[in-house]
Amino acid sequence: MVVILKGSEFVNNDAIFFDDRRTLRKVTNFESINDFFEINGMLQEHTKKYIVTLIDGFKLTVKVTGNSMVIDDFS
Repeated sequence: MVVILKGSEFVNNDAIFFDDRRTLRKVTNFESINDFFEINGMLQEHTKKYIVTLIDGFKLTVKVTGNSMVIDDFS
């Protein structure tokens, strides 16, 4: 999912949808939230979470924990 969303241009009418088994909603925006920190003089960047915005205003927060992703909030 993340690879598809990162490569999408939402301004060019890409048709990507999120299905929560009740409603099929179009994804309108995808945002990556990153942490930046310095270790031994080198800047490190790690993705902390993703925010997926749907057509009706709902925002889906996906937390990155290790090698997995967990839906944290659907509001």
